[in-house]
Amino acid sequence: THNVIAGGWSDWFKITFELNPLLKVHAATRCRIVSLSEPFEMYLDTVQIDPAKPPFWQPISQPAEFSAELATSCGTFETVGWACLTHPFKDEVIDAITFLQDIELTTTWREKLAYDGLAKDDWKLLVAVFAEIDRVQHMMYQYYDAQHPLYDAQKAARKTTFYGKEITLAEAIPAMYRKVDEIVGVVVDRYVKPGDTLMLCADHGFQSFRRQVHVNNWLAQEGYLVMKPEAKGASLLTYYVDWSKTKAYAIGLGTVYNNTLGAGASEPKHEKWTDVGCVEPADKDALCREIAAKFLAATDPDSGAKIGSSADLVSEIHTGPYAALEADLVLGFSANYRVSWATTSGGAALRGGKFAPYCVDNDKNWSGDHVSVDPRLVRGMFFSNRKCEIPAEGVNLMHIAPTALAQLGVALPKELDLTPLTLH
Repeated sequence: THNVIAGGWSDWFKITFELNPLLKVHAATRCRIVSLSEPFEMYLDTVQIDPAKPPFWQPISQPAEFSAELATSCGTFETVGWACLTHPFKDEVIDAITFLQDIELTTTWREKLAYDGLAKDDWKLLVAVFAEIDRVQHMMYQYYDAQHPLYDAQKAARKTTFYGKEITLAEAIPAMYRKVDEIVGVVVDRYVKPGDTLMLCADHGFQSFRRQVHVNNWLAQEGYLVMKPEAKGASLLTYYVDWSKTKAYAIGLGTVYNNTLGAGASEPKHEKWTDVGCVEPADKDALCREIAAKFLAATDPDSGAKIGSSADLVSEIHTGPYAALEADLVLGFSANYRVSWATTSGGAALRGGKFAPYCVDNDKNWSGDHVSVDPRLVRGMFFSNRKCEIPAEGVNLMHIAPTALAQLGVALPKELDLTPLTLH
């Protein structure tokens, strides 16, 4: 029995699915009562694998029995890969306060797992990840940034309890940072012993996501992408692109592909359009540089602001046996701009059978981001409790693995790109 008040969450409750008389699957979930008045409304969280009893054919930890050990010492915890309710909030299934309540639950059990691990002595390397800073910034910039198109002063001033303190929604991002700072303080005060090495790192920073750019619309405007005359939809490249006349197209998070002819193609195309490329392999780099130059000069038609601040040929920044499977060009957008939602899946925005303007407001609750933004504008951070010799180019996330291995006295694999940081 679970007693839940309106606006509150239940404890974890267990569900058993009987696949056959001999085989059962054990799951865990919880619910939130949205409204007790008519019509009654309840939100059910993701039905997740019970960490205490994962199915033998689908272990959720390595070794397989580790999740049950954690559940025994710390209680039931979320096991779904992306634990925070960002997408239900983005799609307006839940509201901001429900989202923050879920964030707090996720932080609480991850904090408990981290402290439990730190208190033991059966390890040499312990990694704890708190991704909630990322999730809160993705969703709450609309309340923090007064210039975001979704900003509403009245909504930003709405109050809620977050980690035991009353805050406004506008204060959620700073409050999230303060919570993680508090966790770091506990780790330093209670668990870090003389001679221990503590490293803190974030692989990226954030920007407010105010404007989205339909890259395929822009490529069409510049003459690199041509639409079929009979095209009606724009959700997939194969629906609207005339491959016999298209030189470049966008799909993914700021990546552009050349429509290369024959074996020089950088990406595996569908069998029906492998022979309709129109860019010679020898012309790929020149085309990329031409598109890059135009992108860096492009402006938002509504404000005149530059939409991009970097553009890199993949062949000049990435190497390795799988480089040929990557895109040809990576675009880095200016602060407050990002690749559009349609572009991520290869789509475009059509209006009356024609390409719509390529710059539009971001109208999603997903209001902050880092993907496709110029990396210089979303740099991560690095701290260590030991003095560190910082390389001239700064600390890179790829320094972390070799540094950890060096501290453990483990030989470095030849596949690593960078060398260890020098710690004193």
